[in-house]
Amino acid sequence: MDVTNDDRVSWIQCGPFEVRSAGVRITTPAYLTSSSASRAFRVCAVLSSPADTDGITCTPWW
Repeated sequence: MDVTNDDRVSWIQCGPFEVRSAGVRITTPAYLTSSSASRAFRVCAVLSSPADTDGITCTPWW
């Protein structure tokens, strides 16, 4: 999970977290929600082998 506090100019990475079985949910209490328009979150995942960085997929910022 990535968190930005400056409108996506830079971000802090929380994780990585490894999921070994389908359907397992990972959560982190790293940042509280905020009404600030400059704070946003996104989640990224490696959809192939860990050595293959081309398999990284991220959600849009929200």
